[in-house]
Amino acid sequence: MKRTIVCILCLAALFLRLPVCAEDGPELASTRYAYVYNPALDTVLYEKNADKVIYPASTVKIMTAILALEYYRGRTDTEITFTEEMLDLSGGTVISYKSGEVLTVDQLLYGLVVGGGNDAAYALALSVSDSVEDFVDLMNQKAAALGAVGTRFTNPTGVDDNRSYTTVRDLAAIASYAAGMKEFLTYSSCERYFMDPTNMAGERTIANRNYLVSRSYVSSFFLSYATGLNAGSTVKGGDCCITSATKDGVTLIAIAMNASRKEGALTNAAFADIKTMLEWGYAAYGYQKVLTRADIVCEIPVDLSAATDYVSLLPAEEVSVFVPSGTDPETEIRREYTLFAERLQAPVEEGQEAGEMVLYYKDREVGRVALVTKNALPRSAGLTLWAWIKGALWNLGGLVAALAVLLFLLILVLANAYRRGRRKHAK
Repeated sequence: MKRTIVCILCLAALFLRLPVCAEDGPELASTRYAYVYNPALDTVLYEKNADKVIYPASTVKIMTAILALEYYRGRTDTEITFTEEMLDLSGGTVISYKSGEVLTVDQLLYGLVVGGGNDAAYALALSVSDSVEDFVDLMNQKAAALGAVGTRFTNPTGVDDNRSYTTVRDLAAIASYAAGMKEFLTYSSCERYFMDPTNMAGERTIANRNYLVSRSYVSSFFLSYATGLNAGSTVKGGDCCITSATKDGVTLIAIAMNASRKEGALTNAAFADIKTMLEWGYAAYGYQKVLTRADIVCEIPVDLSAATDYVSLLPAEEVSVFVPSGTDPETEIRREYTLFAERLQAPVEEGQEAGEMVLYYKDREVGRVALVTKNALPRSAGLTLWAWIKGALWNLGGLVAALAVLLFLLILVLANAYRRGRRKHAK
C-alpha cells in the first residue's frame, strides 16, 4: 500500500511538475554507498555511507588517467611499445593490445577511460614510472594531495585487493579533480572511439562502458548532459559508476558504489541509480535569485559632504545561490553584513567598496558579495574648512589646557618650596 502511494505521488510530481523535496533524497534501487556533489560550490546534495571503507574497484582508473594526463600533457602523441610485461600483468577487461604493438598515449587513454582496459592502465603506468610500485606510490601521493586521506591504492586498475580501500567522499574529491580537467572529459564523454590501425592490428572500435554517456549497448540510461567519468565492476567491489554532468551551467558528480545487480542481469546495476541521482539532483536543487543590483542593504553616514549626510550601499553584483528548489529567499536565506568603517568621509566614489554581505542557508554559507556605494558624493570646501578650524581650535584648546595644568603644577611646587623655606628660617 505504501509503495503504491509513493508511486502515485511520483507520477503526480512528474506530470504536474511538482517540486522534488531535497530532504527526501533520491530513491536508490541497489547502491550501498552513494554521493551527489556540486564541486564548484563544494556542496554535498546527498550522501549515503559516505565515510565507510569500501573497495575502489574500477574507479581506480580515474587516478591512473589523471597521472598519465599530467605526465604527458601536450605530448599525448608520444609512442609507447606494448610489452610482454604489460601483457602478463593485464587481466579482466582488456582492449587486447599485442606485445610489440606501437600505440600513442592518446590511443591508450581512450582505451583506459572509454574502454576501461586494464592493459591500457598498465601500459600507461609503466611508461610514466619505472615500476608498477613506483606508479602506485604516485597514485597515493596524488590522492593525499587531493584530500583523499582515507584512500589507498595498490594497483592502477582497481582489480580487487584486500589492501586497497577508499570512501565515496574521497572518490568525490578525486572525481572533482578529474572533472576539472578538460582533457579528461574529452575522453570520458566520448560515446564511441574509432582507433586507427597500428603496426599489429587494424581499426578498432571502442564503445564507452559508461551507459550514461553511451548508447552503444543500452540506451535507457543515457543522459545527454552526462560527461563521464568511469564505470566498472569487480567481485568484491560490486557494480560501480562515477558520472559527472553539466546542465544549465551547473556541474554535478554522482557516485554509486557496490551496487548489486539482480541474478542473471547483465547490465551494471549502478547505472540506474546514477541516473536517478542526477535527475533528482537537478530537480531538487537550483539557483535562486537573492539580491539584485538595485537592492538597498543599508545606509552609512558620510562626513564633509554638503549634498547629504549618508549614502546607500548596494550589492556589487546580482546574487543567486544554489539551494533546494522551492526555497523562499526572503525567509530562508539569512543575510549578514559587515561594514569596513562606521562612517565614510567625502569625497565618495560611486561603486566604492564599503562592506560585505554573507548569505546563509541553514547555517551553511551559500554566497557572499561586496557592498558598494550607490552615489558619488563630492567633498564640500566649506565643511572641510570648518572641520579644519574646529580641529585646530580643539588642538589649540588642548594645548592651552595642557599649559595651564603645567603652570598650576609649577605654582604648587614653588608655593610648597616657599613654605618649607619660611619654616626653616623661623627655626
